[in-house]
Amino acid sequence: MRGRRVDPLVVAGLVLLVLTLGLTALGPRAEDEDHGVTASVYDEGPGGAATLRRLIEALGARTTTLEGDRFTPAIATARVVFMLHASEFVSPDDVAAVRAFLRDGGTVVVAHDVELLIQPLLETFDVHFVQGVTQNRTRLVGPAFTAVPAHEIQSDGGRELRLGTGWDAIGTDDRAPTVAMRAQGNGRIIVVGTITPFINSGLALADNALFATDLALATQPGGGSVAFDEYHHGVHPAANILAVVERTWPGRALLFVMIVAFVFVVLTGRRLGPPLPLDPRPPRSSLEYVRGFAGLVRRAGRQEIVRDRLRRELHAGLARSAGLDPATPFATIVERVHDASPARADEAATLDAGLRRRLREHDLVRTVGRVTSLLREEAS
Repeated sequence: MRGRRVDPLVVAGLVLLVLTLGLTALGPRAEDEDHGVTASVYDEGPGGAATLRRLIEALGARTTTLEGDRFTPAIATARVVFMLHASEFVSPDDVAAVRAFLRDGGTVVVAHDVELLIQPLLETFDVHFVQGVTQNRTRLVGPAFTAVPAHEIQSDGGRELRLGTGWDAIGTDDRAPTVAMRAQGNGRIIVVGTITPFINSGLALADNALFATDLALATQPGGGSVAFDEYHHGVHPAANILAVVERTWPGRALLFVMIVAFVFVVLTGRRLGPPLPLDPRPPRSSLEYVRGFAGLVRRAGRQEIVRDRLRRELHAGLARSAGLDPATPFATIVERVHDASPARADEAATLDAGLRRRLREHDLVRTVGRVTSLLREEAS
């Protein structure tokens, strides 16, 4: 027994479904937890930033978090944004949101020690991480740290900075800058090559707490809220199938492939589902084939086909009745038939002469009948 044929469109649909589910599974999930340094304000452990948030609130400033479907900092909700130790990739769209926020007069504080996840952000503003710091203390300089005096910060490790045009070094490890500031639009961006001064376990070291609060409060031109970037800590809705399709290039490619496949099926008239059996029809009779051939001959105007056939049948039938070879000349056959039946011989000669020229349709039909009757009489 032959197996049932699998519809290739069903196979293609299953492959697309598996790819979509795979992309969904690989997407970021809010429930994923980092048990090391998170710098998240929701983390009360040594690696979290919950203490920094309470410290800023104790000084009278409001705090908020950036989370949800998209990373969209706005002056209407916060004047300062802390981007601390991002655990998810900062995309070019996120960088564009940062640029718009700075253009409107906001301040962005970026603290990290790994360039990979924030590389688009660093390249946009022409700053890069280089080798590790030579010592665990960084001296601070500049007017940003005069309101609440902060002279140095202490870290467990960090990275030195390579600064491009427009940057001012405001913290150094005596060999290279580790904290830098740059004016951008109406705002400013500050990059710190270590995360220690902002996490719970590092606030009590040296002037770390003063340094963090100076960045949060002294850089605000007219007060306002302080926002913590939790979006890049994974605090946003889990990616579903629609989000993967709408917001990722692999998802958009899958959607394009499905649309092309659908258009192809529609334009080529392909059916979905198993093939349907044809309606059973009775076999054609011999008369239908004869009529069909006659109709083709009539429409083609090739009457000589029928006349030549009738002449061959007349010659062969008379030859058999006279006991002669069918290839015998017709005149000889007529002479032999004339000896037995002059009337039939004359009839045969008349029919043969008539079939040599074109006949009207009704005359041709009448001639066919006369040939058939003559041959029947000869056979009897």
